[in-house]
Amino acid sequence: MLKSWVFGLTLLLFCGKGAIANCEILPRSFPNVLAQAKVYAGEPDDDTEQLLEQLNATPEQKQKMEDIRAQYQDQISQHKKQVRQTQQQLQELLSTNARESQIRQKYDELIRLKQEMSKLQFEIILQVREVLTPEQRRQFADIMEQRRRNRPR
Repeated sequence: MLKSWVFGLTLLLFCGKGAIANCEILPRSFPNVLAQAKVYAGEPDDDTEQLLEQLNATPEQKQKMEDIRAQYQDQISQHKKQVRQTQQQLQELLSTNARESQIRQKYDELIRLKQEMSKLQFEIILQVREVLTPEQRRQFADIMEQRRRNRPR
């Protein structure tokens, strides 16, 4: 159960490489909370538990986050799979004698899938945001800004 709710917040905070933070689809004008939000579909990590402790998340908040995670888990998983497959197909096309129009079409498909993923992640962010108190939101924004400043460029 603990891993489930941690995974729920992780779903909001720590995205798999290549989604919101790495995908230039979301405008740079979004607040750091959103720019740093990453959806991570793997196992939760110690950073997530530490973050929940820093935010003093209540058991009720953790349960709500778990419910949100469960609601979106299949969609996120399917979108990630589609993005990976399309990226692989694009790489294959680039390494062959495929027509430029085919390559452009596959690239457009990849961009569309990434945009759909970003929109889905944004919906999750908005729902989890409603679980946090105004003070927790401020704390979260501060933590994410600090992490952004500390990450290597």
